[in-house]
Amino acid sequence: MVSTVRDRRLDIRHRDLGRASDLVQDTLERALRKRASFLPGTNVRAWLLTIMTHLFLDQLRRKQIVSEVASLDALEIAADPPVPELRVTTEELQAAVAELPEELRAVVRLHDLEGLGYRAIAERLGIPMGTVGTRLARARARLHTVLRAGKADR
Repeated sequence: MVSTVRDRRLDIRHRDLGRASDLVQDTLERALRKRASFLPGTNVRAWLLTIMTHLFLDQLRRKQIVSEVASLDALEIAADPPVPELRVTTEELQAAVAELPEELRAVVRLHDLEGLGYRAIAERLGIPMGTVGTRLARARARLHTVLRAGKADR
C-alpha cells in the first residue's frame, strides 16, 4: 500500500514540491493510523486519494488559500499533461458557484466546502451515489468554463 503512493509522482498546481512531498507523507501517516477503516477488496488507490484530497482541502482551509477550485482536480498524476494554472479570487469563485443550478451547487457545497463523502451526500440529498459523482463532475466542468471565460475577458 505504501509503495503504491510513494511510486506515484504528484504534481500540485502550486508547483511546490516540498508541499507535495509533505502531503504524500501526511497521507501515508493518516492511512496507517486509519488502516482499520480500509475495507479489504476495495480499491486502495481510491482510498488513499480520498485521504489525500481531504488533507489537501484541510490545508487550504487552514491557510485560507482559494486560488483554484479545490478538489481531486487539484492533484494530477504526473503522467497527465500539465494543465495551465487558473488563479481566481474568492469572490470570483463564489460568483461562479452561485451561477450553478441548485442541484449542482448543493453537491459542490457539501463535497468541497463541508467535506462530505459521496455516500453522505447521496443520503442527505436522497439521490444515488453515482448521481453525486455525475453532478460534481458537471459542476466542476461548468466552474472551469465560467472561470476560464472570466479570465479571458480581462
